Amino acid sequence: MNTPRTAGLAITVLAAFPSGGVDAQPALPREIQQLFEESRAAMDRGEYADVCPKLERIVAAVPGGVGAKFALAECYEGLGKPARAHAVYVTAEQAAVAMNQPERIRFARAKIAELENQVCKLSLEIEDKAESAISVQIDGQSLTEATAVLDSGPHRVDAQADGLRPATMQLELKPAEQRTLRVDTTPGGDLIPYWTPLRVSAVVLWSSGAAATAVGAALGALAIDKMNQSERYCDALTDMCTDQLGVDLRGEARFAADGSTVGFALGAAAAAGGTLAFLLESPAVEPELPTIRIELAGAGQVRGTVQW
Repeated sequence: MNTPRTAGLAITVLAAFPSGGVDAQPALPREIQQLFEESRAAMDRGEYADVCPKLERIVAAVPGGVGAKFALAECYEGLGKPARAHAVYVTAEQAAVAMNQPERIRFARAKIAELENQVCKLSLEIEDKAESAISVQIDGQSLTEATAVLDSGPHRVDAQADGLRPATMQLELKPAEQRTLRVDTTPGGDLIPYWTPLRVSAVVLWSSGAAATAVGAALGALAIDKMNQSERYCDALTDMCTDQLGVDLRGEARFAADGSTVGFALGAAAAAGGTLAFLLESPAVEPELPTIRIELAGAGQVRGTVQW
């Protein structure tokens, strides 16, 4: 039910609409005329929830209609949405100035001043050190001004930018509360390189193992050669050497064979150690992106949480 103040304001606002239609615009579609008539009747009954969508359609269809803007602002007031009403009164005042309508200008400015004591304000500060252009949205709407005029209650703030991890904040504002929203970035993590000391050690071990295996193979070949040479001076059946040269060749063959065994053993151990070192190392990972950070400042109490 309308209060006397609300009814009087509705009459004042709707009186701006002549009986012929919205701001006497010629040749308006019949649908707009019908919406306007329905809105006038519903405003008298205080049915703001039904009226506001209709008035929004009228304002969209007749952007030059000043009176429709006043009616929509009044409807938002009736719904308890002072921030929306404030925004529409601002546009109505601008339209009235453009059309040189002093009465409407004074009325709009009075309403704007009245609502200043009811709306919440959220100022935006983006630190200069932010590397990318950060886009901030409040309740899904991009914030294009330095200060957002909001209704009290819960709100969601989203901040994002190319190359940065986005951030989200849930907050709740009390009536007429004023806060500052500070947005900056935190450094990202460092890239874990592929060639870590442990991986380099693995390669060194593999290389050493390969070299030791090569030496073992060479010594093995030398041992076989020395043994073949000694057969000319040693009896194949008794394996006894009657010539000192055969004895020396057999000794050199055994020494080379022992060296070959050691070489192959060291090569196998180095290869196993290199493989183990390689498997123990963590895989290379991409660096963590720099993160957007949202903080609230200012007087008053706000419940807020930041999510990344």
